[in-house]
Amino acid sequence: MNIAFFGCGYIFNKFKNMVSNNNRVLGILDNNYGKIGKEISGYVVRHPSDYNKMKLDLIVIMSDSAISMRKQLLELGCPENLIIHYKDYLGKYVRNKKIYHSNIKSENKAKLLIISNELGYHGGSIAAIKSAQCAISLGYDVTIASSEGDSRIIKKLNDYGINVVIQIGVSNADWQDLYWVNEYDKIVINTFPMINCAIAISQYRKTIVWLHESADVYDLMEYWHDTIQKGINNTNISIYYVTKNAYRNFCCHYSTNGKFNSLLPPVEDCFDRIPVDFTNKELTYAVIATICENKRQDFYINTIIRYNKIYGAMHLIIGKIGESAYSKRVEQLASNYKSINLMGEKTLDELEQIWNKIDIVVVPSYAETFSLVAAEAMMRSKICIVSNNCGISDYIVNGENGFVFECDNMAELAEKMDWCEKNRSSLNVIGRNARNTYENSFSDKAFILGLKNMLNPNCQSLSDDWKNYV
Repeated sequence: MNIAFFGCGYIFNKFKNMVSNNNRVLGILDNNYGKIGKEISGYVVRHPSDYNKMKLDLIVIMSDSAISMRKQLLELGCPENLIIHYKDYLGKYVRNKKIYHSNIKSENKAKLLIISNELGYHGGSIAAIKSAQCAISLGYDVTIASSEGDSRIIKKLNDYGINVVIQIGVSNADWQDLYWVNEYDKIVINTFPMINCAIAISQYRKTIVWLHESADVYDLMEYWHDTIQKGINNTNISIYYVTKNAYRNFCCHYSTNGKFNSLLPPVEDCFDRIPVDFTNKELTYAVIATICENKRQDFYINTIIRYNKIYGAMHLIIGKIGESAYSKRVEQLASNYKSINLMGEKTLDELEQIWNKIDIVVVPSYAETFSLVAAEAMMRSKICIVSNNCGISDYIVNGENGFVFECDNMAELAEKMDWCEKNRSSLNVIGRNARNTYENSFSDKAFILGLKNMLNPNCQSLSDDWKNYV
């Protein structure tokens, strides 16, 4: 089969070598006239209007902005059946599955499969990992499947006794490449970007979908809107959401007659039980998130600059720094102030050491369905100041167990920070209350009860080990 790539940017560079063995790449289509006629990665670049001169069987759109590119091809007269999104191509044509078995053998246990997005140091992936650990305590033999994963995380999962399956394109695979899921008793699809996988499996098996996503993720999935809308009404699909924000984001894009249920993600208890005393110390603030516009690191830094009342405090900006213009802007802003430390991405072990230095966590995000970072801070009796656009804000009462400010309101954020500086002794009580909120709502103990009910509310044959957690 002859194919061409449409687009030669980031997605092209990431996936250009993942071509089916019986496919032949004839070239690249691109709208950049500066590239047309040149050779990139061994392929000649041509204008999209030249598609009909290439005798193609498929045009693979190599971009997450696929809707406009698909529209252009259709307007050029390209038959619809020649156009395919790169995720659909990977799922339907690339046969590649790797299995990483844990060293822990299990016998006569119910088998749980969690299919999640890329295994990395981000919220959805961490929620899947924590859920897997909790499921083991319920007596399940657990496997996590994903399209790709950090090797360090895969090793750690295996050490936990969790099997890992890496299947390229699993999010958009057909049943013929997903039939292996039949060996599992329960199947959970973690995060909305994996919804096409859930729809394919639900034609044959009952499937649980767990939603975490902010509104912008739904925009990225708009390419498959009609397929998703039709597929989610399958009665084999049960939908759970982490917070009301996640539920509202879904309902803004899709309608279904199915029942929705809530399940907050678990946060592992890493607290050393040493009381936190904020009274006589210089406060250290932290924003912990990948550097991106939604996380509003620039807003936070500009707040500090504009309301320079917090003279002596240290401000840590922790998270992966990409090559985007936004990342560069944040780097430039931070470089002008000694009290702002742009630390980059940290592993979970590295971050654990840094937590000891942090007193107050600020979550200025424009849209966040939960905020795992805030929950982890409350677990450690730290003080949280979160945007009202974060789902976890539903669990925070101003001045009692944390603080909530209006999103993008610099004056209000500065006011909350200034209050913390001037009321150190009160922070001790707020920190203890934050810990109580964690134990009641976000702890493994609270999660395991919800997970048990979600997976098998009527099952009496599972291990009773979970009772040790409640």
